[in-house]
Amino acid sequence: MLNNTIVNAVTATNQTYVDSLKAQGKFDIEAQKVALQKSYDTVISVLGVDAQRYLNEAVGDLNTYIMTAIERQVNVNKNLATTTNS
Repeated sequence: MLNNTIVNAVTATNQTYVDSLKAQGKFDIEAQKVALQKSYDTVISVLGVDAQRYLNEAVGDLNTYIMTAIERQVNVNKNLATTTNS
């Protein structure tokens, strides 16, 4: 469930924020930080308090897990885009 939520959050952030900035040539470091935070906020809001408590116990540090998983998914998406456009 958590990984699917992360994939969906990254996809939504790409569709609603990243893609338009990239098209305008404005997707800089600051915009990347905003995109990461948007994805993180989406994941946290979907999970809710009880799920956050449970997952924090299960994975140790939920915030670090989510941030790392978001970065991993962004990398997967980049690699897919590169492969598709080659």
